[in-house]
Amino acid sequence: MVKIVADGDIERGMEFHDCQFVANVLGAVPAVAIDSVTLTNARVILTGDTCASECTKIATATGIFNCTPARVATATI
Repeated sequence: MVKIVADGDIERGMEFHDCQFVANVLGAVPAVAIDSVTLTNARVILTGDTCASECTKIATATGIFNCTPARVATATI
């Protein structure tokens, strides 16, 4: 998973394209896929078929953008 500690850790931008964030739940607290401080100098974007499984959410702060396409759930595989 990704942890961004300070606003200056990323300059300009970072993209995660077609990534899978997968975690096992340890105890009662699921993992956060991208844990970040509020970003003012950079942006993180998620594109393509990026997804998170067994995570509470993709991101927790300003500056993280989920630009993945919306999918329609179906009853078939």
